[in-house]
Amino acid sequence: MYRLLCFIFLLLCMNTQADNLNCQLDVVPISLEGQPHPLQFTLTNQSKDELQILIWHTPLEGFWSDLFLITDLSTDRPLPYQGPMAKRGAPTEEDTLVLAPGQQQSATLDLTEAYALKAGHYKLQIRQKPTQPECYQQLATLSWQFEIRTSPHATAEHEY
Repeated sequence: MYRLLCFIFLLLCMNTQADNLNCQLDVVPISLEGQPHPLQFTLTNQSKDELQILIWHTPLEGFWSDLFLITDLSTDRPLPYQGPMAKRGAPTEEDTLVLAPGQQQSATLDLTEAYALKAGHYKLQIRQKPTQPECYQQLATLSWQFEIRTSPHATAEHEY
């Protein structure tokens, strides 16, 4: 029961933080096949108070769940997630991030560590989970397009 109450408390805290957190996701637009394809996520505390954030299902915890929907634009099919899937109990202190006023926390992930990216054009979207900070869930209304090329000088056959 105590764990359930802690979890509910964390969810309530996240909902009151919506206007106080800023989330930014930057995806590299072009990379080479066989090379890393990074994205960077930054969370910023814009409030005057210290905030505690549950990092489950965000890039801040790394690939421990299917964070993204990546669609191959040539087939309009999603790529399967090939990374680890965490089984979760109640949140612990290690599952939270404390941000001081004005503090930022960033994480860089390599999409090739969890998705089989080959030469082509892709669209990335965020998969929403109820435990994510609200600003992160709001990013789910957006999409990012990127390209994987076979060589640095390859050009796209089709524009998407």
